[in-house]
Amino acid sequence: MAEAVVSFVLEKIGEFLVDSVVSEALFLWGVNDQVELAKGKLKQMLSFLRDADARVRGGNGNESLRNWVAETREAAYDLQDALATFASEVVPRRTGGVRNFAKRCACVMNEGVKLHMVRSKIEGISARISVLGTDLQTYDLRKLDKEESANCSNETAQRELRRAYSHVIDRDIVGFEENIKDLVAHLTTKGKSYRVLSITGMGAKDGKRKKELGKKMLKYCAGLPLAILVLRELLSRKQTVFEWEVLLNNAKMYINKGKVAELRDSKNLGVSWVLGLSYDELPYLLKPCFLHLAHFPEDYEIRVDELCHMWMAEGFVSSENVAYECLLELIQRSMVQRGVLGSIGERVKTCRIHDLMRDLCLSKAQEENFLQIIDISENRQETMDSLSSCKVRRLSLIHLNTDNVSDHKLLSIIKDGCLRSFTCFDSCFGPKIVKPWFDFFYMLRVLKLEGKYLYVVNLPKEIGKLIHLRFLSFKESHVVALPSSIRNLTCLQTLDLRVVNKISIVTKSIKGEKILGCEELLKNVVMWRLEHLRHLYLPSYFQLSRGNQLLLEHASNLKTLVNISVSYPGLDKILQRTTLTKLKVYFNKSWDGGIQCNHLHSLTVNLALHGNYVNRDIVPIISSCPELYELQVTGAIEKLPNDNQFSLNLIKLSLKDMNLESDPMPTLEKLPNLRVLFLKNALKVDEIVCSRGGFPRLESLCFHGLWIKEWRVDEGSLPCLLHLSLQACWKLWKIPEGVAYITTLNEIVLEQMSWEFIRRIKKDGVDFYKVQHVPSLVILDTLNDGTFLILFFCVT
Repeated sequence: MAEAVVSFVLEKIGEFLVDSVVSEALFLWGVNDQVELAKGKLKQMLSFLRDADARVRGGNGNESLRNWVAETREAAYDLQDALATFASEVVPRRTGGVRNFAKRCACVMNEGVKLHMVRSKIEGISARISVLGTDLQTYDLRKLDKEESANCSNETAQRELRRAYSHVIDRDIVGFEENIKDLVAHLTTKGKSYRVLSITGMGAKDGKRKKELGKKMLKYCAGLPLAILVLRELLSRKQTVFEWEVLLNNAKMYINKGKVAELRDSKNLGVSWVLGLSYDELPYLLKPCFLHLAHFPEDYEIRVDELCHMWMAEGFVSSENVAYECLLELIQRSMVQRGVLGSIGERVKTCRIHDLMRDLCLSKAQEENFLQIIDISENRQETMDSLSSCKVRRLSLIHLNTDNVSDHKLLSIIKDGCLRSFTCFDSCFGPKIVKPWFDFFYMLRVLKLEGKYLYVVNLPKEIGKLIHLRFLSFKESHVVALPSSIRNLTCLQTLDLRVVNKISIVTKSIKGEKILGCEELLKNVVMWRLEHLRHLYLPSYFQLSRGNQLLLEHASNLKTLVNISVSYPGLDKILQRTTLTKLKVYFNKSWDGGIQCNHLHSLTVNLALHGNYVNRDIVPIISSCPELYELQVTGAIEKLPNDNQFSLNLIKLSLKDMNLESDPMPTLEKLPNLRVLFLKNALKVDEIVCSRGGFPRLESLCFHGLWIKEWRVDEGSLPCLLHLSLQACWKLWKIPEGVAYITTLNEIVLEQMSWEFIRRIKKDGVDFYKVQHVPSLVILDTLNDGTFLILFFCVT
């Protein structure tokens, strides 16, 4: 991991030196030579760090070598922090014209002291790196730069070959279905499942030897599916017998040394060695991405978009597309589990990490001083005393409150001011506890204060000092007021203000502090400075008073805008940007018109503001967004648009609370690319009909709260349907006859349906023949506390 850290820091130093303004400032302040010297030393040391890391992992390195690796890693971190501080403290003062010059003259002494401190810090770190560089000969390390380059090139080629299909679910399999079932059954038979390994990487003259090596390694997996999956991915990336032999020797090393498994029982040992090797085999770009997953609690469903935003905010990746590709690579390596799939190109929407893989992630993150976790539910409180004696770069609080941790202990952990990321999950803190934290957050890039138990109330003005902050989220927390200093967060990329209450802004005036409305916050003090903003999530039903604007003209990279009024006067200019792909708008009573955006991929329209269900004409909106992939409409409408008024690219459609008085199926079934259809409280008709040839590509169909009595499905309709969900359709008394002809169905989920409906569809019911071909039939009911009760489950 030290190799990964140094490589990452060298990349960032290169970015600083390429920037002409920063480079000039470094030269004028006399630290350019020190930075160049440090960069050269780090580049030289990088060639040896791979060998040093390997020795430390294998237990062949002594304590001094272990310390050298750790000190090199920390020095690289410190240098990056110092340069980031220099760029933010010095460069803005050397630009800005007459106005900024006047400010500089007014506080020249204070500026000089601050800049002298930054300069001294850079010089000190550069000296530390020089000393560490001269210590290389002490440890007899081998230079591995050429080998590393060859391995990286091979790794990149392998990854590119797999990337084309690593995340695509191919439902069209060539071959006879019965033969495929026989093959799957044979490969998954107990005692023979390992033979699936012979499909990957075997063949040619080395096939026999590889098979022998594969069987030896398979014995160490102790029959655990996760270990076998990870081993398969490791072997698929090894082309020669020599590489397989090296992997076997490394496996023996891990088992003998017990470096990963804390417990020596065979079960844990069977999976620990292969998981440890899978981490060691990661390219340096993927290692911090994997370790970052330790932030999240056990069994947590991670939102992929948010994860990509956090990786980008940390600087692990250069763009969200690269972040998503990294996640797919981790999924391909079986180190991350895929969760919910989206409708657009089978994009992964959520992911999670296996318990055993999370244990490895936690162990490596703490071993590398990458991240520290304080989780009361996992009895990790004892780590707090040890944390106060080291620099903590990232901190995640899980299930903490004032009863199980003191504010003094937390302050002692973050007092060094080195935090880059701070997250809270299911933690309960009041404003008196939270306020002192911000005095030590000035290097922070990610701040995630979310959850219904977090009562921050009034954010302190010190948040304006977090000039490196790129990701800021208060989602579902109790934040009531923001300070005007939030306008200083000019590097901010993601801002999530979807709190559980209304937000106000506190500003200073002649008479003292004044509480302003949220619209004045966004007009006067925030948006006009947030030039790097990409994703903006406003509070629910956020409203601007007449004459106020968001002033998002400088946010040229804006991609997501959530909870904005369609009557906002500046919306037309925002919609003209080609970068904006996701929009969630709501209607005001006074508005009557449309919007125009040729680049939107996802649109959510809420017509039911504060319970106002006046019928609206949505045709102008739908027809003016020709590139939509996802569309969600909530509220009463005058009429459903014709099929030719919808986007031809539409894949997912959700219609809620519409109370349509005519059957929408004749229109919706003509949408050529529709794959997901969700209808909730949308109809006031007794019967709907899915006709022959309708919904040619629909894969998921969900009815929720529809008051239909009869549903007819003609033979030949819904030919690609995979998932059917019926929830709280009380008047529907039987499953359609045509469901028996949908041979593609994999699952039917029934929730809160009438007892007559349930009685007919059970195994001994009169309608069971209609669903007996479906592999999974689940019947649920909801208890008073909101939990689900499985009444019937059948796998045919």
